[in-house]
This record gives sequence, C-alpha cells and structure tokens, in this order.
Amino acid sequence: MTRTPRALSLTLLTAILLLAALPALASVAGVHSLQIPPGARANGLGEASVAIANDATAPWWNPAGLGFMRGRTLGLMHSQLVPDLADDIYYEYFGWIDHMEGWGSYSVNVVYLSYGKSVITEDSPEELGTFNSYEVVPSIAYGVPLSENLAIGLGLKYARVDLAPEYAILARSEDPQNVYAGSPCIAGLPSGRLVVSYEWFRPAPHKEQVPDQTDTSRRMSRELKRRGFKFVGPVICYAYMQAAGLVNDHLTSCFRYKELKQTK
Repeated sequence: MTRTPRALSLTLLTAILLLAALPALASVAGVHSLQIPPGARANGLGEASVAIANDATAPWWNPAGLGFMRGRTLGLMHSQLVPDLADDIYYEYFGWIDHMEGWGSYSVNVVYLSYGKSVITEDSPEELGTFNSYEVVPSIAYGVPLSENLAIGLGLKYARVDLAPEYAILARSEDPQNVYAGSPCIAGLPSGRLVVSYEWFRPAPHKEQVPDQTDTSRRMSRELKRRGFKFVGPVICYAYMQAAGLVNDHLTSCFRYKELKQTK
C-alpha cells in the first residue's frame, strides 16, 4: 500500500468517525437483531471471533479485520429461531466484502430479524387483523491495515425497528393510556437510529498460528477411521485435541503461550 492512499483513507476514516460519533452515541439494547452473533464458525467457537475476523461476518465481530482481507467474499445466513413453535420467526444475515488494492476493504451488510405475525385486538378479544413485526439493520464497514500486524476499522449501522403498524403508534401517541405492547416507542427507536462501531487496532495472527488441522490430527483421523470410527475428520480431531488441552493453541503473542510452553 502506498503512503498517499493510506494517508487519504485514514483521514477520511477519521473524519467520518468524528462526524458520525456525536449523534450516534446511543444504546442499541433494544435492537435485538444486533445481539445475535452471525456465523456458524463463530458460534461454534463460543463467539470467540474478534481476533480471527476474516470472513463475511468480520464487520460484526471486528471491522478492523477487513484491513487484512483480500479478494471478494460473500456470506449468507438464515436461522429459524424457534422452528418448533413458529416458522415466521427467523434471523438473516447478508455480508459482502470487497478489497480495494492500496485502500483496504469495505463491506455491505444487512441483518434482518422477523418477529412473525401478530394479531390486532382492542379491549375485546375480537381479532381486527394481523401485522408483521421486524428489525432491519443495513450497515457499511471499512478497514485498512496500518502495518503488517495492525489495522483500523469503522462500521456504520442504521437500525430500524418496526414492531407495530402505523395506526397503532398514532393511537398510542394520542392516548397516553393506550399501552400498546407492539409500539416501536417501547424499543426507543420509533424511526431508526445511526450506530457507530469502531476498532482501532487489531493484531493479525499468522495463518500458521490459527490452524484448523495439523499433521497429528490427520494421523489421528486416519487411525480412528481404520478402526471403524465415523465423523472423525482431521478438523474434528484437532478440535478434540484443543478441548483436551493436548495442544498449546494460544497465539505466540499471548502471555499464556509462553507460560504453557514452559510447563511442558
């Protein structure tokens, strides 16, 4: 990366951060879709993906991870949240990442959370109709490397929460006694809100420091298969070795790596 594009990108990134941070310093506790972590790998790792944010979900975990990504990446996720109870309550994630040579990488993401269909009633139990409740959060993110092991990233999210039809919101505003449970006012986001997230520095672990399998796990896999075991691929075997403490899988920059190495 040349100095000029890097300087321009950092200047632009800082300017956006300063301009957007002031009106956007708000809690997103009422936006439940932002509290659901995307990605099967990340969830399988116990949501420990901040340091290895290198796929289509990187902007959610750590926007600075975009600075070390190359090429183009597309990620899609669909999850039925309560499949045994309702098929219209689900979570969806869309992520697109593109690398610009000399400028870093940017991403476009959309999170959608459907609360399903609800029945409209008044004081009586008579059904007056139905409506759908949802949350949608489009976002953009940008990350640029500062050096071989450092990067900076910024994410901008617009959160839209629509929990009730418009006429219910108007009725609630005109009648303070009407505590209609579906009103977006309950969530504190009647029309949407801009949210800023950023990560200043992020170490870039070398690929050999975060393997998903090793020669030992491959040999273990072959031996177990020879003995009749199934679903014992090299990745599963390596995960077992990690869980059992058979390997020191901390990054070499982590203080625990040296402590564990000295105990062997």
